[in-house]
Amino acid sequence: MAWNCSRLSDRLILFTLHLRDGRPLFNIEDYAHRAIASFSHAQEEYPFELLGYAILPDRCSFIATVPAPGSILTALRVYRRNLESLIGVERLLEVDYDMQIMKNLRWAQKRLRRTPIDEGICAEDEDYPWLWCARGGETRIPMTYVER
Repeated sequence: MAWNCSRLSDRLILFTLHLRDGRPLFNIEDYAHRAIASFSHAQEEYPFELLGYAILPDRCSFIATVPAPGSILTALRVYRRNLESLIGVERLLEVDYDMQIMKNLRWAQKRLRRTPIDEGICAEDEDYPWLWCARGGETRIPMTYVER
């Protein structure tokens, strides 16, 4: 099914980007930091609201919305390009990605927070360092993650 990208502006979307060949590259702490920093760099280049992310060993998932008339797919391309540049690996991510339109931010964030638990990575979401969900209108990543 082809997406009508013009109708995705201002929509709450949960993306999942998979690493090529399923390699667990984000198990390396420095690469996980770079995946997070890529969000900030992408936001500077192309405005979108980041409302949560989970960096898992073989993929990264995030909740975002792009203000109209922006394109969520352009924001995704900018993020991919920044991530591949920061890590120094071309074609790091699969071309395909999972994209779900979400109706409720709390439910989307709850689903994101459950991901590392469901994967058996941690027992509680608070124990996982590569997970963040916006609170109270916050849409920028805490700078402590970006500075590393």
